[in-house]
Amino acid sequence: ASATNLVPNVPTLRRKTLAVVGGVSTIIDQEIAPGVENLQVQLGIDVDQDNTVDRYVNVGDDIYDPSAAGFVPGARVITARIWLVVRGQSIEPGVQDSRDYEPGDVDLGTYSDDFRRLQVSKTILLRNART
Repeated sequence: ASATNLVPNVPTLRRKTLAVVGGVSTIIDQEIAPGVENLQVQLGIDVDQDNTVDRYVNVGDDIYDPSAAGFVPGARVITARIWLVVRGQSIEPGVQDSRDYEPGDVDLGTYSDDFRRLQVSKTILLRNART
C-alpha cells in the first residue's frame, strides 16, 4: 500500500511506475495532483502532411491500426488536447452547479453534490512531430 498525504475520498491524479527496489521489480504508485476527477486526451492528426491538424481522435483510434478500415498511412500526431475536471477537496454547502461537464467527447453529465468543480483544457503542440 502507498502512503498518502491527501484527504481520504478525494479523487487524485496518480501515476504508476515500474522500479527496482531491493533487487525486486515493484510498481510505485504516486500522487500527482489532488482533486482531479476526470482526465481525457485526444490527439490532433495531420493526415495530408501540411503540418496542420485535420482532425482530433481518441487514443487507440483506427487511424493507427493498419488492419482497420479507418487506417490512414502517414498520419502524424502533431498536437495533444488534454481536459481535466477538478473537484474541490471539501463540500461547500449550497454550491449550485448545473453545468453539463463534457471533457473531450465524454459526457459526464451534471452533479447534484455540494462540491465545486472546474473544467480546464489545453492544446499542446508537439514540436518534435513536425518535419
